[in-house]
Amino acid sequence: MADVPMNLRARKKAETRDALIDAAFALFRDRGYAETTVDHIAAAAGVSRSTFFRYFVSKEAVVFPYQPYRLERFRQLLATPVAGETGFQTVRRACFSIASEFVATRTRALEQYAIISKTPELRARESEIDYGWEVGIFEHLQTLGTESGRARVIAAATFAAVRATVRGWLADGARGDLLGLGRDAFALLGRGFDG
Repeated sequence: MADVPMNLRARKKAETRDALIDAAFALFRDRGYAETTVDHIAAAAGVSRSTFFRYFVSKEAVVFPYQPYRLERFRQLLATPVAGETGFQTVRRACFSIASEFVATRTRALEQYAIISKTPELRARESEIDYGWEVGIFEHLQTLGTESGRARVIAAATFAAVRATVRGWLADGARGDLLGLGRDAFALLGRGFDG
């Protein structure tokens, strides 16, 4: 195994992870989240239970497979502003970058939305995840010297607008223009925060 090129190893890992995600979402759709077990997911993906846990810490985690990576990328985007941007403009640009991924993966986003909508514990977990995005915005604004109370309000209002926009788009079957909806939401926010 030591002589296997790293890119091949990484590709195999990515394939296994994708197989687990695909199997989980198919089972959640067909059986329901509560009725699906880790063993069912592993078997459907053709791997062992222990292999499942090398990729995901729980069944709940496989419902949110991209969030840790997206949040990390969001934080990186916030940490690398474009010259001349205000703090709020940097947040806007970072949000649009992540929103483009939702548009590119709309089918999976719709599947995820359907599963979460039917499952109270997943809605609670989604709220915890969302708070991480809000904290990321708050911390970014703090690094720019924004007063703490103001930074909290901007972060909370901004992420509430993002969440409402994305949920509305998903509730409408992801048929509309998410980026256009986002531009409208940020225009409303921007008049208050940049003015």
